[in-house]
Amino acid sequence: MTIPTDEALLEQIDAFLNATGMSPTRLGLDATGEGGLIKSIRDGRSITLRTGRRLVEFMDAYAAGEEASPEKSAPESPSIAKVA
Repeated sequence: MTIPTDEALLEQIDAFLNATGMSPTRLGLDATGEGGLIKSIRDGRSITLRTGRRLVEFMDAYAAGEEASPEKSAPESPSIAKVA
C-alpha cells in the first residue's frame, strides 16, 4: 500500500467529487462522520492514516457500486421514529 501525499489525496478527493457530483460535506459525513473534513483538509489540516484510509476505502467502494459496511460507515445519529 502506498500512502498518498496530502496533495495526491486531495486530487483523488476532487476527482471523486467531480465524477459523482457528491458534495464535500456528504463525502466527509459518509466516510468518517465528519462533515467539515474535506474543507479542513483543503485548509491544511493533517489527518491520521486511519482517516485517510477510511476516505479512500469509502471512495473505492462507492465507485465500485458497493454500500459501506456497518463497521466502515460513520456512526449513525440517534434514530427518530417515523410516523406512518
